[in-house]
Amino acid sequence: MKKLQLSFCLFMAVALGTQAQEKVSFRYNPPVGEAMNYNTSMNMDIEGEQSMIMDMTMKMSQTVKDKGADNVYNVVSQIESIKMDMNMQMMMMTYDSENPDDSNPVSQQLGQQFAPLLKKDINVKINERAEVLEVENAEAFAGLGDIKSMFSAASFPEQEIAEGESWDMSVANEQLGMDVTYKLTYAGKENGLIRVNVASAPAEGAAQVSISADGYNLYDPKTFVIVKSEITSKIDAQGTAITNKVVMEKI
Repeated sequence: MKKLQLSFCLFMAVALGTQAQEKVSFRYNPPVGEAMNYNTSMNMDIEGEQSMIMDMTMKMSQTVKDKGADNVYNVVSQIESIKMDMNMQMMMMTYDSENPDDSNPVSQQLGQQFAPLLKKDINVKINERAEVLEVENAEAFAGLGDIKSMFSAASFPEQEIAEGESWDMSVANEQLGMDVTYKLTYAGKENGLIRVNVASAPAEGAAQVSISADGYNLYDPKTFVIVKSEITSKIDAQGTAITNKVVMEKI
């Protein structure tokens, strides 16, 4: 009996050890032809000579048109609506694409700025590592920030990853004129979803700039489509502090 118990304990120890070392291959594999809808909210607080608080919500849809032989997905996205409330230097500005205020010149100006995005097909190429390779006619969105970042939560590693292991992702920040590196860590399962924790790494050669980011992404374990993302970033540069929280959730 003692030998049987010992054998059983050894078996369980090996089984649990094997399970703990199980690795996951992160590969973007979205359903072709199925519309995926998202709500995105952003809260930005800028403190400095030109202080500003901005709250923005956006509804967006994504449909994978097809998958190429090179494992690149052709994704058609549409931004269905944008709503923004902005407080700049004690001046309130509001914009709602679903209920535009034609009598408000600020609302009209914002409407013209967002016109290239609203309810227009945005063709995006994304590979199986979730890297955005191309945004068709990206020049049409000049002045609206990094359009690629709107369609990419994080890129995946080449190799399989075990729970607790990490990989790096470098993102070009056009406003700061530098690359920002993020550390991504596979944190296991959360309510049946794959959780990846996101944190910024120290920026090289950025003595005048302080950057930090913290948050997580949740993925469908079969398709590795983003289900929810919540990232808070902070930037201190030349006397200006910017805090930005972005939450994106599949609905």
